[in-house]
This record gives sequence, structure tokens and C-alpha cells, in this order.
Amino acid sequence: MKAIWYYIYIYKAVSDGGLGISKQHALYIMSLFSSSVYMALILGGWIVDRIIGKYYSVLLGGSVIAVGHII
Repeated sequence: MKAIWYYIYIYKAVSDGGLGISKQHALYIMSLFSSSVYMALILGGWIVDRIIGKYYSVLLGGSVIAVGHII
């Protein structure tokens, strides 16, 4: 199986700067992470459209980004 660059560090040996997890387990972790990112976008879009509204979602998102930069 061809290695994808963003999960190579997971299955590389600890002596090479990786975590030393098996390739199959690393692929499972990255697949779960990637799918949860897309599911979070769908859920977030639904929440903004139905509950929060455009104005408050932009205000909340900007506030979270500003706090992140301050920290």
C-alpha cells in the first residue's frame, strides 16, 4: 500500500521520529479522522442554517479564531 504523507509519522519507527503504530492501525486512525472532518462540516452547516444564523455564526467563528490567535 502506498503511504499517504500525513500519516507516515504514525507508523514510522520511534527511532525515526514516528509513533511506531502498525500501518493498518494508522490507516484506520486517519480514515476515521478524515471522515469525522467531513461529518463535522455537515453538522456545522445544519446548525448554522437552522439554529444560529449567518450573522452569529460569523461572529462566533471570528471570536474563536481571535481567541486562538491571542492564546
